[in-house]
Amino acid sequence: MRKLGYIGKLLVGVTAITLSCCTNTKENCFCEDYEVIEDPKPVRKLTAERILAGDTLLDMGRIFCIGDKLLDANVQNKEAIFTVYSNQGKRISSFGKIGRARNEFSQGIVLTQQVEDGKIWVNDVNKAKLIRVDFKASLDSSLCMVDKEIITAGRVINAFCVNDSTILYEQETKDNYRIHLLNTKQNRILKRYDLYTPCRDAFGAYYSHLLLHPDKNRLAGVMTTLNQVNFLSVKDGKKKALSLYQKAILETDDEKKTQFYCGVTSTADNVYALYMNQSQEDSFSKPKPMEIHVFGWDGTFKGVLVADEYITRIAVDTQGRYLYGLDLDNNVYKYKLK
Repeated sequence: MRKLGYIGKLLVGVTAITLSCCTNTKENCFCEDYEVIEDPKPVRKLTAERILAGDTLLDMGRIFCIGDKLLDANVQNKEAIFTVYSNQGKRISSFGKIGRARNEFSQGIVLTQQVEDGKIWVNDVNKAKLIRVDFKASLDSSLCMVDKEIITAGRVINAFCVNDSTILYEQETKDNYRIHLLNTKQNRILKRYDLYTPCRDAFGAYYSHLLLHPDKNRLAGVMTTLNQVNFLSVKDGKKKALSLYQKAILETDDEKKTQFYCGVTSTADNVYALYMNQSQEDSFSKPKPMEIHVFGWDGTFKGVLVADEYITRIAVDTQGRYLYGLDLDNNVYKYKLK
């Protein structure tokens, strides 16, 4: 079984950073509207179809559904960052390089599954730019075709395009993560929200995977070292948080730290959160069945899906018909949802 490199570890959650003590964050660091679901039901067992056997030539990173195709993104691949497969696992094409040119990227890229009109958005953290790639043109030419770049800011982990004049981004501060809604034409902040209770090591304590709903107003985030899923309404700042099984408690003892959520994907109706729930020592190395927790975008819990395969990345098609899972041996599995 392959091991994750540095960038891979960064993108699945920070697993090697020692947590500092956080003031008043032992419990309920996000909001007052907090629900614990101790006995989550219904539970549904998924049946896997392996559509891609482990590719020894490629080290797969994160997978995304782009129409009827699967996109793998990994900066560790020397041939190309992005590799495209059919939804049956047949390799089609690849594109994208590491470099400084307009159509190239640094090693610090984050994709948040934002796909619009056949174009994908890539947040290049090191370049401080939100970059739009014409997926179809890149696929046809096997060259990365960038058609738009938007300047963000330093230490921006997740970034999204709202419209032609507005972006939304999550920025790491000294003691928190902050959401900004920015008018890029006027360079004016429209909304700003601190997400959590201030903490001396926000990066180690609060790192999460974020998604933006197609309505551009609702954010969902799954936390890596806290057993918690968060929802935020950008328009009014309303927050809701849920935990399954037990209350989320920040663990400051290195030997007791746990990797909780390691991935997230969504449709317009549902958020699918991949739940690992393993010690830092065992995470991404000791196989076990995996759970996918399903939520509505309003923070309603809908159920648990269980996969026997030790998948560490997931993607779902826009219709919510099929879920795809990637394991550490580069096998890709397809699960029928409906």
